[in-house]
Amino acid sequence: MFKVVLDANIFISSMITAKGNPAKIIDLVRNQEIELVISASILEEVKRVLFYPHVQKIHKRG
Repeated sequence: MFKVVLDANIFISSMITAKGNPAKIIDLVRNQEIELVISASILEEVKRVLFYPHVQKIHKRG
């Protein structure tokens, strides 16, 4: 199984566009076809970006 490190942009993009390539990559992680390796700093960046007002308007999960 491949191990991958994903940039915060991949996570954000996958939430904004459900049918794009970033969403397909996240689906591979969910289906355990690839293994996600992530750092605390990437998680913090994702968390921070998700609370940007313009991003919250798009993903509507805030």
